[in-house]
Amino acid sequence: MFARLLAALPVLTLVAVPAWAEKAGPANAEIAVNLFEQSCLRHFADHDMLRGKLVEGGDLALPEMHKDIARHFLSNAPGRVWVLKQGTGNVFALALRDDGLCTVFARRADETRVLDKLQSLFDGQAFFTRKAVDSGHEGVMTRRLYQVLPDGKADQGFDMVVSTTRETENVGYQAAISLGRAPAE
Repeated sequence: MFARLLAALPVLTLVAVPAWAEKAGPANAEIAVNLFEQSCLRHFADHDMLRGKLVEGGDLALPEMHKDIARHFLSNAPGRVWVLKQGTGNVFALALRDDGLCTVFARRADETRVLDKLQSLFDGQAFFTRKAVDSGHEGVMTRRLYQVLPDGKADQGFDMVVSTTRETENVGYQAAISLGRAPAE
């Protein structure tokens, strides 16, 4: 049922990123979840508006990633990727595919803090219900799939996949938070 959404996520080994010295500090998890909330979640129904906010002069203005590098974050699907660099090298990428899948990647982010921050984000939203429907491992990544539904609107639900790892060596990213329409059954 959710195989298409899971298959759409980039594989961990596709991105060859240098190993930076920066540790997965608490602020990195907060930045990743805040970027996800301000982009993918807030503008889920209107990707044109999100693209407008990402261009120079927009509320979330970020530089666009070069297409040759961006294709890895898009799993070779059509779309665009923007990048946010913090500190001495931690990188966050916002990938928006033309098929509607929106993902925030964090090069370094503490796994537990990412999950806690997401939990508190949704706990504060009375109009959402979320249900963990699947969890599994792919290599060093732990993937958690959630169905997120606006209260009373089951036909407008979407899937959120949270992929995290505690590994720091030989990984392209430590956290990815994706949002996409629930596939038709």
